[in-house]
Amino acid sequence: MFYSIKNLTAGEAVALEKPWDWQPAVPLPDFKGDKSEFQRWCYNAKTEHAFISGFEGMSPAVRISTNDAVGNHAVSLHGLVIDFDAAQNVAERVQLAITQPPNEYLPTHFYESFRFMRGIWQFEKPISLPPNPRAIRKFLSLVAKKVAFKKWGSGWEEESYYQLSKYYSLYGNWQPVAPDYRISSNMLYFWLFEACKSYRLSDQQYRIPLEIVAREVEKRWPNRWSGAFDEGARGLRFWDDSSSDETVCQVHLDGMIVYNGDPKPFMTWKDIFGNSFVEKFEADRVAPIKEKTVYDSKAETFYSRQEDDTWLADGKGDFSQRLRTLGFSNRIAKGETASEIDKLECDIKELNRVAGARPFIYLPQGVLMHNGERVLNISTVKTLDPAPAGEVFTFEDLKTKAPFFYTFISTLFDDPTDSEISQMTYFLGWLKHFYENAFLQRPQVGQALVIVGGEAVGKSFLCDVILEILMGGTFDARRYLVQGESWTDFVSYPVLKVDDATALADYKALTRYSTLLKSLVANTLQTTNTKYAKVGSVLWHGRVIVNMNDDPQSMQLLPSLEVSSTSKISFLKVKRSDVTFGRREDNVKLMKKELPYVARFLIEWKIPLLLRNLEDTRYFLKPYHHPALLAESMQSGSSQSLLELMHGWVKVWMLSYPDATEWVGKSSELLTLMGLTDGLAPLMRHYDTRKLGRELSVLASRKAGIEKLAPLNGFVRYKIPFNIFGYSSDKVEAIGE
Repeated sequence: MFYSIKNLTAGEAVALEKPWDWQPAVPLPDFKGDKSEFQRWCYNAKTEHAFISGFEGMSPAVRISTNDAVGNHAVSLHGLVIDFDAAQNVAERVQLAITQPPNEYLPTHFYESFRFMRGIWQFEKPISLPPNPRAIRKFLSLVAKKVAFKKWGSGWEEESYYQLSKYYSLYGNWQPVAPDYRISSNMLYFWLFEACKSYRLSDQQYRIPLEIVAREVEKRWPNRWSGAFDEGARGLRFWDDSSSDETVCQVHLDGMIVYNGDPKPFMTWKDIFGNSFVEKFEADRVAPIKEKTVYDSKAETFYSRQEDDTWLADGKGDFSQRLRTLGFSNRIAKGETASEIDKLECDIKELNRVAGARPFIYLPQGVLMHNGERVLNISTVKTLDPAPAGEVFTFEDLKTKAPFFYTFISTLFDDPTDSEISQMTYFLGWLKHFYENAFLQRPQVGQALVIVGGEAVGKSFLCDVILEILMGGTFDARRYLVQGESWTDFVSYPVLKVDDATALADYKALTRYSTLLKSLVANTLQTTNTKYAKVGSVLWHGRVIVNMNDDPQSMQLLPSLEVSSTSKISFLKVKRSDVTFGRREDNVKLMKKELPYVARFLIEWKIPLLLRNLEDTRYFLKPYHHPALLAESMQSGSSQSLLELMHGWVKVWMLSYPDATEWVGKSSELLTLMGLTDGLAPLMRHYDTRKLGRELSVLASRKAGIEKLAPLNGFVRYKIPFNIFGYSSDKVEAIGE
């Protein structure tokens, strides 16, 4: 994988998996060997070409920049483009690379540059880079030394090699060398580990277990060693075919003691087997620790990824203890200033440092960027895997593949007679938008659902069984949404439920509850405030489900749409479905069998255009408000009370002004008039100009007939038509009577 920009002034970068297959839309100009003309073309903002780099920036879609502290710095490396700035025949270089390679680290391709040649080296997997530029340079230096670029072509451009922000033009005459070869990740991890050590610490020697050494001896020199290959055992110089003295050498943990000093008194395993053998052992030993461990600098905690994809948190003492059980030493060797464990921990702190460990549901696990910081996603929430493609295509297919779910969802909703679209269709669209995007790890926001119905009709089954299994978990959010608790444990869960909650005490409590509900829907950025953890923030892409019975006390939990805008909350009305529920464990077992087919249907099904919210695309779907529940919600708002007070004021006003059809003025003027009206004065004491203006604005937004006019001389005015109260000039006499 490489990243490409269209010219050397462009800021946007795009992924380019196979540069050798790329073809320009417009043929390259003939530069006639003029380098300055070629460079002007490269920097021309109108040039549409491909200039590649193996470095990936903090923002992958933006080119690498290292000019300042806020640039788009390189965070990972996928491979290398090497410039050879000397005249040479590409085909001849390819032939030499194939027949006489300088070492095992093969390029995949060579290709012509403007005048000379470039080579491509690819990695098995991209490698994360440390945040220290000097450590990166040391790593690149080590790669250059090991791969030996100077031996692969003439005129290796060493200076440009260390320029992380440099992009290389694609030219032509691509020649494959070893298209399928990749430098192994373990080797790269070891080189990076070595680079970090050399930057801060002295070299560290690891002891290779003798059983591994013994296998390598037998592999390379079969039958040359007699007896057990244990510490202290004596034998011949097995690596020297001319040796016959069975006592000349003795096994030591770090190598072979050679008593006759030929070729020297002590031969390390590196001396005997070569660098590759020793480096492979060290790489295989260090790589799993480095690859699976992250350090949270704020909490001073190490996080290690386990086999089940959970993350184990360890303080320094616990982590050091675990390293000791894995064979790493805490002993400081002679001439050293730190132990093997100290060095490994320091390298992890430098290379794998994050600013926090938090749950980001439905986003990829591991390290990600959040608010400009590297953070560790420790969420284990996953959606249910769908059935294989081809199993389900339409909703009717669920009649045979998932019969219980089909019957339940088909008969659950209590639709009004004049509904443009069924509640079931809306719910399936809501569920598809939630599930599919979460499954693809590109979660999106969506409406909260308020589901109202009688007792034991299936509301809890829908939330606690179907959504629990399909979406990966639920959380009882009553403490946060209804009872006002400040802990935000819910951010670890995808579905927040409020089930049969205690009635709200007053309108103030309803307003707070409605505001929190709106905030959860509208704001993906949520504060993490949990016990024994640092305060931080996460992106939360879950959903809120409020289940309530249809009795008057339970209906007090119906959110006010005066606070939560209509696009954020949907009201659904349900009835008893045509299914018979079994025990919970039986229901769960049945749904685990059927829901994979439902998941496949959700992926294959196309949401009707009628459901799409083309005006407010944030929530993708239009909200659905069952008429009866919408009316109930409106009645619970304080603006409805104001509308009733205005009804009484208009009745009195029209007795004095029988020809009036409307009133126009400021909220302060209306407050004065209503406060002077007999019977209303005590009730209007609860209002001031600001509150009255806010309530008038709510009524205007509800399109209740009241209109908010453009400001005049800096003051907002309102128009109140009297006919919205059923009054007109021809009814004044009747009013008087």
